Amino acid sequence: MIMPSKLFPVEILLNILINEHLQEYFCLTFVTETKLTVNIPINMSLMIIQPNNSVLAEQILDASEKGCSDYIIQMHEPENFMIAFEKVNHLGDIRRSVKKLIFLPVQDDMNNRSVLTNILALRETGFVANILLVVPSLQSSGDCKVYDMITHTFVGSDEDVQKPLYLDRWDSCTGHFERGVNLFPHNMSNLYGKTVKVAAFTYKPYVLLDLDPSLNSLGRDGMEMRIIDEFCRWVNCTVEIVRDDEHEWGEIYENNTGVGVLGNVVEDRADIGITALYSWYDEFRVLDFSAPIIRTAITCVAPAPRILTSWDLPLVPFTWTMWMCLVFTFFYASFALSIAQRSTDNVFLDTFGMMITQPLIKSLLSQFKTYPADILRQKSFSRSMAFSIEHLPAGYFAIGEYITKEAAMDLEIMLDKIYYEQCVVMLRKSSPYTAKLSELVGRLHQSGLMLSWETQVALKYLDFKVQLEVRLSRARKDLEEIEPLSIKQLLGIYIFYFGGVVIALLVFFGELLSKCSKPSIVL
Repeated sequence: MIMPSKLFPVEILLNILINEHLQEYFCLTFVTETKLTVNIPINMSLMIIQPNNSVLAEQILDASEKGCSDYIIQMHEPENFMIAFEKVNHLGDIRRSVKKLIFLPVQDDMNNRSVLTNILALRETGFVANILLVVPSLQSSGDCKVYDMITHTFVGSDEDVQKPLYLDRWDSCTGHFERGVNLFPHNMSNLYGKTVKVAAFTYKPYVLLDLDPSLNSLGRDGMEMRIIDEFCRWVNCTVEIVRDDEHEWGEIYENNTGVGVLGNVVEDRADIGITALYSWYDEFRVLDFSAPIIRTAITCVAPAPRILTSWDLPLVPFTWTMWMCLVFTFFYASFALSIAQRSTDNVFLDTFGMMITQPLIKSLLSQFKTYPADILRQKSFSRSMAFSIEHLPAGYFAIGEYITKEAAMDLEIMLDKIYYEQCVVMLRKSSPYTAKLSELVGRLHQSGLMLSWETQVALKYLDFKVQLEVRLSRARKDLEEIEPLSIKQLLGIYIFYFGGVVIALLVFFGELLSKCSKPSIVL
């Protein structure tokens, strides 16, 4: 772009800011009610929005979805941009932890100074780390225009985070900054004790709360809780636990409200959500996910098989009600098939074949039931159902406390896993913590600490006897006395087999007799 010979001071300053602080970005969005002359680098694209308050959110959303999510704003009412910007943050699919907003004055007067600094008191501003206000200075005189560079404190104690933070000053006559400091200082490397609210509830071994101080000085522990505590040690923040134990994981409603861990995060009552949160698609549409922290495998412990010695062994797989339903279905389907093909040839065999191919189709969802913990504890001894558990990477299991050692002795773990999932930390969209937290997760995996923490937490807090019973459940049969099959185990099979043979022979001889009894016709 060819620069004119005469630029306004604010335009000269803006060109300096772009060259020194926005050079690495490939696209910038200008939201301005006036014309600005700027020299855009060759590798950078430019989008210009003439703000219309009735459709401002739609205008910003279009730019954001194209990747232009860093903004230069010059408006008479800049708070309208922040309101629309926050709305776009929930509507859009593009997420970035590091977004930079630069607000320019419309006029070089003191009224415009207060209009800009008032932005820092907005709730929406508290979710963005990198905000720069270019504010007309009280020291401007004559042809020399002086601008103060101001941001919000953002870090530190809760009562200070929204206070203005003076960074530097630029004089149009000298063309230099007084201090030459970093104008975007909040790189999340040091939060100076800033409070980070974490939504969680007790779910072993991921999160354990309300611990005896003799076990843990913080009163909390767990694999995911250690990640958060390590994060705050790294970036110097303070953890505050936000709880909704009644709703546990909770849910998110269509109007972006909710309950439980998910509701606390989506409504910004918490900055971070943990406790075995999986990579769910519906939640990803409205929240940010960190890098995967724990890979969990979902499997089941089911009643261990027993040797049955009864004549009714072939009937055990189904209840009498189910057998009646199967018999009725068999004859009804046979009748329908005979009508459809207008013949009774092989109708029973065809129907039987179709029904057999169907014990191959299973619907796990229809078999899933939810019960209170006391009912599950009773059912763990009844041999009437299987119980889902999580197989963790280091070999331990997340098992509900309703399964005791006595119950586990009569349960056996499945050979295969039903499905695998990746546990993540959930945050608000484009949270300033997401990138830093994901970086920490990568370091923890590289060092092997996640596997070490799993072992430590399991040995310290989980019922090791239950863990051992589940882990060795399939090896118990090697310890049992093995004996050859005898007639008592096969009695039921033989009864049905020989019964079928007798019925087949009777039908066969009956057909022969019926043919022999018919008179012969000699032509």
